[in-house]
Amino acid sequence: MKSTLQVPLQRLFLYYLLILMLAASACSSREGADLEVIPSVASDLPPMPEIAPIPVFVGTALPTLPPGVPSSCQVLSYKTYINQTLKYCLAVPAQFTLEELETGTLSILGPALDETSEPPRARMWLNVTPVDPGKTLDQLIDEFLAQNPGNIERRSATLGGEPAEILGASPGQLGARDAFVLYQEYLYHLRFEPSIGDSPRGAVDMEGLFTAIFDTFGFLP
Repeated sequence: MKSTLQVPLQRLFLYYLLILMLAASACSSREGADLEVIPSVASDLPPMPEIAPIPVFVGTALPTLPPGVPSSCQVLSYKTYINQTLKYCLAVPAQFTLEELETGTLSILGPALDETSEPPRARMWLNVTPVDPGKTLDQLIDEFLAQNPGNIERRSATLGGEPAEILGASPGQLGARDAFVLYQEYLYHLRFEPSIGDSPRGAVDMEGLFTAIFDTFGFLP
């Protein structure tokens, strides 16, 4: 007489054997077929937002920032301009447009401040010229004033860690402004002005551009 436990154990063994046969059959039937890609749990989550890179304008078209760039020229959310040939860099708020002219002059243009055909806006030109060895900044300023006579206000400042001279309207006043700095026998001339005469709105934007330039400007070694 068979044990009462023997029958259930035999049935369990048969069930187990049947499952193995079915599994082997399923695997063989899928051989050579494309496997189904089961999405992971992570794929159901929304994608991470991309962080937009800060626009970088490099005068020598280098793919990366060259070494020795002052930290003042790298400001979050600002556009950074680097001219390795003329050994300077600066940064401006993102709404300003930078352009290198054929003459080598850097042009910076602010956003239009109204919807007229000629809207007021701030602008700046930066021109770099070689100077004779031994020339001082005071001598160069005197030469500029001799060519541009008039009652022009003059005051001292610092730009990129170097002594500078500013001519023209004081902060808060309407009108153009010139800044000069001498570095390694090159004269850097920065011209700030509203695009339409003494436009109050353009002057306000020009003041912001002037502050941004003086806060970020730096020289390369």
